[in-house]
Amino acid sequence: MDNYGEYYNIARLIVRHLREELPPEEQEKLDAWRKRSEGNEQLFSRLTDEAFLLEELPAYAARDREAARMKVSAGVKEANGRRFSFIYKRYIKYAAAVVLAVGAGWGLLHFDKAGDQPAGSASVELLPGGNRAILTLDGGREIDLDRAHTGEIARQDQAVILKSEEGYIAYDLSSAKAISSGNAKFNTISTPKGGQYRLQLPDGSRVWLNAQSSLRFPTWFGGKERRVELTGEAYFEVTHTGAEKVPFRVVLGKQTVEVLGTEFNVSGYSDEGDITTTLLTGKVKIDYGTGEAKAAGLKNVTLSPGQKASVKKLTEEIEVSKADIEESIAWKNGQFRFENAELSTIMRQIARWYDVEVEYRGDVEHIRFRAGSSRNVPASQIFRILETSGINIKTEGKKIIISK
Repeated sequence: MDNYGEYYNIARLIVRHLREELPPEEQEKLDAWRKRSEGNEQLFSRLTDEAFLLEELPAYAARDREAARMKVSAGVKEANGRRFSFIYKRYIKYAAAVVLAVGAGWGLLHFDKAGDQPAGSASVELLPGGNRAILTLDGGREIDLDRAHTGEIARQDQAVILKSEEGYIAYDLSSAKAISSGNAKFNTISTPKGGQYRLQLPDGSRVWLNAQSSLRFPTWFGGKERRVELTGEAYFEVTHTGAEKVPFRVVLGKQTVEVLGTEFNVSGYSDEGDITTTLLTGKVKIDYGTGEAKAAGLKNVTLSPGQKASVKKLTEEIEVSKADIEESIAWKNGQFRFENAELSTIMRQIARWYDVEVEYRGDVEHIRFRAGSSRNVPASQIFRILETSGINIKTEGKKIIISK
C-alpha cells in the first residue's frame, strides 16, 4: 500500500469532479490518471455512474434512503457520456463517501495495480451475499423469505406477518384483541452464510440480522419484559413502550443485554472469542457469566453512548472501552471496515458473507490490515488488495487457501 496516498488523492479529485468544483490544473491530473489504463477509465465510469451511487447511498444515508432517491434527478452535467447531477449538496456528501470508500479503499488499488485483468489466483468468482433468510413459525413450518411474495405471508395467533416491498418482514398487531403473556408463540428468523435480513418486531423495534445468525422472538410481547434470543450478530433499534417502560432484553449465550429504548449492536459468533456490545444511543446494562466472574464483582456493566463491552467467553471478564462505531456497524450499512484487524478476523467475516471455508498454510493469520470496501463487490477485489501484503490467496470452489 505504498501508493495509498496517491489513490486517496485521485478519489478526492473524483469527488470534486462530481461537485463541479475541479479547477483546470486538477482536471488535467484526473484526465491523465484516466488515460493511464483502461482499468482506470472503467473505475472512473463506475464511480460517476448514477445507478451505482444510488445503490450505495443507503450505506451512508440509511435513514434518508427514500428522500435521497427523490432528491436525485437526471441532471445538468455530462460525465463520460452519462447525464448525472445531484440537486442538493446534502446528498453529494453521501456520494463523496461512496467514492472515497470504494475508490481509495479497494477499488482504486484493484484497478490501478491490476488493470482490468482478473485475479490470477481466483479460479471461481465468489459473489457477495444478499437478503436471504428462513422464518420458522411455531409448529415448525418454514418460509423462505427471499422467495416469499410481498404482503401477508402468514398468521400466528393474532399477529399478521407481512413482507414489505423493501424486503423486510413486520409483525402487525393492529387488529389484535386484548392478549396476555401466557400463550405467546415463538418464531425464529435465521440467515445462512451469505445472507442478511431485516425485521420489525411486534413492538415496533427494528432488527438487522447479519449473516449466519438467528433471532428467536414471541409473536407479541406481554408481561414485564420484551425478551429475544440471538445467535451471531444483530443491530437493534428498540422502541420505547411509554409509561410502562417495559425492558427489552437480548439473550446471547450467557450474556443478557437490557435496554429501554436505544440503538446498539451485539456480536457473539461461536467462532469468536468475545461477545461484543456496542452502544450508539441510550443506555444498556450487560449481565454475563457465572462462577468466579460474578464473585469478583464483574456481574454487570452499564454502557454509555460511544462505548463497547467485550466479554471474554473463557474467563467471563468484561472490558469496557471506547467504540469505533463505524467499524462496529459497517456490516449493517453494507460495508466492510477493518482498523488494524488481523487477517483471521477479516477472513471470518468474508467466510460468512461469501459462504466459503478458509484454510491457512503457514503463519499468516496474524498479519494486520486497515481497509474498507462495499460488501457488494466480488471477493476477488478483496483478495487482490490483501495480496499486496505478500500473501497468496487461492480459490478452489468454495474453499479459500491462504499462504505466504
